[in-house]
Amino acid sequence: MTDSPPPSEEKKVLWGQDFRVVTEGLAETDVVIFVEKLLGRHRERLHQLDHITALNELATKTVEDAQALARSIEDDARSKAASDSEEITEQARREAEAIVEAARRAAADMVRNAAADVESMQADSQAALRERVQKIDSALKAVEDAAVRELSTRMRSHYIWKHLNQSVHFLPAFRALINEVEAQLASEQTPEPPAS
Repeated sequence: MTDSPPPSEEKKVLWGQDFRVVTEGLAETDVVIFVEKLLGRHRERLHQLDHITALNELATKTVEDAQALARSIEDDARSKAASDSEEITEQARREAEAIVEAARRAAADMVRNAAADVESMQADSQAALRERVQKIDSALKAVEDAAVRELSTRMRSHYIWKHLNQSVHFLPAFRALINEVEAQLASEQTPEPPAS
């Protein structure tokens, strides 16, 4: 098939693309170029979705690691409680602050990465990203709830009232972190239009 245009160089516009009209129909080279552009965009979107999936897996692993670390901290605190409760309380506070700081950094990194991805994706990809961000938020809330449950059910009540109320205030700090991440996620879920 030849792509030689008719003498009048007639064109037809389809999907916002100009196609030359030849004697046999649309010019093959114009159609091939258009299809290759579409395939390239498709591959780019698949790559972006792979990146989001990797971010989701990283967030899941971070939450699992935080839960495992929280369980480890609790086990250590229980074994040392009989000998020196003040030392245990101080150590638990430091470790909890480290967990909170690590979670804050990880959450901030995930939010920044997610925001960058949202700006470059189409509307259907944005919906999938919001769903994943909500899952991350739910997972962080679950970690907080699990920590509260573990502390309230596994430690003796007099120990909790005596030591947590006197010197350890990491749970309010952890809740403040969750609120901060939720606010940041809420403010970044609607992408701003790109500057012209």
